[in-house]
Amino acid sequence: MTKFLLILLLFPFSLFAWNGSDHQLIGKHALEPVKSNFQLGIPVQVTPLSALLKKLPAGIGDIWHFSNWLGIDPGIDIEEPVPELMGKETVTPIEVLSLYAIDPDDGRDQNLFDRDEKGKPIARYADQKWFGALEGPNSQAFRHIEKPPFSFRKPRSTFGFPFRAVGEASKRAEIWFQLSQLAFELGEDYWGWRFLANSFHYLQDLHNPYHAGQITPEMAFKGFRAWFEWGRQQEGFVGTFAHLISNSHRFFESYVANPRGHDEGLKQQALLALEGRDFQSPLSSVQKLAEEIRDQSNNFFPSLLDAVTEATDPRLLGPITYNSDDPGADNPEQFLRKRDSFQQANQKIFRITHGRFASAGSIMRSVVKKSLDERGKKKTEELIQQLNQLLEYETILLDSESPPHQ
Repeated sequence: MTKFLLILLLFPFSLFAWNGSDHQLIGKHALEPVKSNFQLGIPVQVTPLSALLKKLPAGIGDIWHFSNWLGIDPGIDIEEPVPELMGKETVTPIEVLSLYAIDPDDGRDQNLFDRDEKGKPIARYADQKWFGALEGPNSQAFRHIEKPPFSFRKPRSTFGFPFRAVGEASKRAEIWFQLSQLAFELGEDYWGWRFLANSFHYLQDLHNPYHAGQITPEMAFKGFRAWFEWGRQQEGFVGTFAHLISNSHRFFESYVANPRGHDEGLKQQALLALEGRDFQSPLSSVQKLAEEIRDQSNNFFPSLLDAVTEATDPRLLGPITYNSDDPGADNPEQFLRKRDSFQQANQKIFRITHGRFASAGSIMRSVVKKSLDERGKKKTEELIQQLNQLLEYETILLDSESPPHQ
């Protein structure tokens, strides 16, 4: 029963929050209007990660220990360039902030488990146990999804077990922001912008209501019915509920990424909503900002889930698996249900998307402004110590007296 509550109420069963192209478009559209103000069009030199690492204390001065310190998979090449910038010696900050917002989906947050005495994978981090998977693509969920604490004022959207907030997405946004500040302080501007793009990723994830919500009572009822009709033979009890939410989640992301004209121009309006010159201020911390984003997205989740269910073919409530990943991704057009209620449901999907994109645009600009405003205010030792606290690492490793890595 406990396992049922854990997975039923969180549902981290889709790997990505937005389609990769949308992750990149969010930054591009959000920052283009302020490119001149923030000097985001002035090229910076592309430097190897080793240039940054050699300026760090010896204990984190190589890629393995650096990745281990950050709590990411050391086997993932976090230096790998996107195809669009392959081989370039200089890039602009707006290119980096847009194109590298996909970085944290590279596998760095996956397969982060320990093993017990029998060799069985066990959770390494406190919140992992609430998200089910410890291995494979879905094992990154605990860092890309975050459930807000239960609130009596919003019981339908916040009910879930445990009643506290669960997930590390907001904390990861703060970690990569502070790491970007460290890179800037050390004179490694390319990595400062790239790490800031990584912070963007988690902020963008939390703008997706599917990454901040739990199953609604209505969908739970559909899950029980599906389990009775076919799930008990194929998916099992918990797997049936996970299957339904995963189908809905994956459909939403692929449909919003490529509505194929069925949006009646609403997707373009959502992209335009990213643009502007407004800011959120003052920002106490990126983590606090991310938590506010999470809570806002959570408010929209029940309505969005209802709208997606209304707009789609009942097959998504059946045993088929909707595939949103290449190769062989499903065409969302084939799963639209064009009945009388479709237009209203479709408009609601894009109205919510419009609102979340508008918020994302303002947030991206605000975080860049915060980065620029805070530059030079903290010294290297202070930034490392702040990261050390966020990462819950032993301070002795980051003693400011440690010699630099040779």
